[in-house]
Amino acid sequence: MPAFWKFLCQRWLGLPYELAWCWWGALGKSRWSQATALRAAVVAVGQHPFPGQRPDTEKTALGAQIEGKQLVELCADLQGECSGYM
Repeated sequence: MPAFWKFLCQRWLGLPYELAWCWWGALGKSRWSQATALRAAVVAVGQHPFPGQRPDTEKTALGAQIEGKQLVELCADLQGECSGYM
């Protein structure tokens, strides 16, 4: 699990480590475009740990993925994918 994901989940969202780890694992197994886009954005940010080093495209990609509505939709998609309903 990337350090940035751990920071995002624990500090920003207030999730316990175990849930952050499970969510990261679900993102890795998912084939949905929104899940793979979020995972790719988090990995890209991890390659440039200091905000001043990040290209604008990474900032835009991550910002679009971590808005509240997108995260809620992503959680619903992952839950459906794991349940076999989607």
